[in-house]
Amino acid sequence: MKLVSVRTLIIVIACLSGLYFILLANSFLYWVVLRMGSSPQIIEQIEAQLSKRSSSDLLGKLRAMDNPFCIDYYSPYPRMAMEQLARRDEKRAVPILVKLSKSKRSGIRINAIIALGSIKDPRALSFLLDIYRRGKPDSPEHSYALEGLATFRNEEVYPEIYKMAFNKKTIVSAINMLSHYSDKREVIQLLQKIADNDPDAYTRDQAYFKLEDIKRKNGESIYVPRFNN
Repeated sequence: MKLVSVRTLIIVIACLSGLYFILLANSFLYWVVLRMGSSPQIIEQIEAQLSKRSSSDLLGKLRAMDNPFCIDYYSPYPRMAMEQLARRDEKRAVPILVKLSKSKRSGIRINAIIALGSIKDPRALSFLLDIYRRGKPDSPEHSYALEGLATFRNEEVYPEIYKMAFNKKTIVSAINMLSHYSDKREVIQLLQKIADNDPDAYTRDQAYFKLEDIKRKNGESIYVPRFNN
């Protein structure tokens, strides 16, 4: 009788494990096929539906990701939930995002770091600084933490961002990040110099548009001259 009970238990565990892996595989295949075969409009419809959900529902979606048996790993919903919460500046999401930023899955980890950089919360600032200081300079985590810190106008990372503006590979990213430091005269001068003289038209345009945004936010109607168009 005891042997039968143990055997039954083993069979039940095996069946449940098999069911879990089947659901996980189906989740992966479903979203791969959806991404490959569907139009951007369908993805936009999914995002629009998710945007109507309450922040509490979205937070619940993210909390489920902390469960090792979650079958939603390959779904776009966690990323979309993070984006929606970041747009809403939902500070309740910070503790959950901090946990997810340590996920074994790089996609979840990076999206959590991006969301933390968009939420104006001191807890996010301290965590982003920790990632920046400990991460490898060429890692995506380091790069996204740097972008997030720029939105906080953090002075520790400012020298690195300013230096990036003199590298062809990083100049466009630097332009976007430097625009957060618009109170610095040297930043305005550098952006104007790029808008006037950079040999690449796209780079010049990015600097020009950022200068226009800065002046508009400051309530200025000063015309930003353009050269070498």
